[in-house]
Amino acid sequence: MGSTLPITCLAVVLSLSICAGASAEPAPTADSGAVRSGTARAVPDSDFSLQGGNGLFVDLDAGIGSTIGGGGLYRSGPLDVGGAAELGTQIFGYSYAGLSCAVGFGVRTASDVRVDALAELGGHGYVGVGTHLFSADPGTGGAAPFIGGRLLASYALFHGPRHLTLGLEGSYENDLSRRHVSYDYMESGWFGDADYTEHADHVVGTQRIGLSVRIGGSFDVQ
Repeated sequence: MGSTLPITCLAVVLSLSICAGASAEPAPTADSGAVRSGTARAVPDSDFSLQGGNGLFVDLDAGIGSTIGGGGLYRSGPLDVGGAAELGTQIFGYSYAGLSCAVGFGVRTASDVRVDALAELGGHGYVGVGTHLFSADPGTGGAAPFIGGRLLASYALFHGPRHLTLGLEGSYENDLSRRHVSYDYMESGWFGDADYTEHADHVVGTQRIGLSVRIGGSFDVQ
């Protein structure tokens, strides 16, 4: 999907910049190593993180598909606030785009493990709802607001104020509206048969669960 290229490039550039920053940090001396081994590193009170990645979703009404997306979070103490954007395509079916804002709670430990639990509110735009393989049905589209939740577990690489992060994210999204659309279309006959009129009834709006792999960066706020 052509839209994946900018997000992939952004992830690569972000990763390289973080790695360069980590490699530029002075090597720890023997004395500082002794201090670190005896004392756990302090967790900063706040940080800003950006992550993106690919995943799979299960539409609880109609099939499975793939997603690509990303988002940002600002953590202050245990509180998270941020937003996300996502593109998805059902196999041989509809496509959608989503934007959301999120609030929740985040826990970051001295061992560089982080868990964020988020509630989100946003909107989905759909195209091609009702299309499928071996059919001339053009499908329909529309928009729907949604609520959902995300659970992200990640691990931060490298010490210092900048980190490369790797993680997994689980999500649930439920559209708050279900719009029924009906129309007629021309279906092509098989093996020389005449074309004929077919009737379609589709619903714009659904609910999905998803799982994705995430890569990105975290920046400590001093």
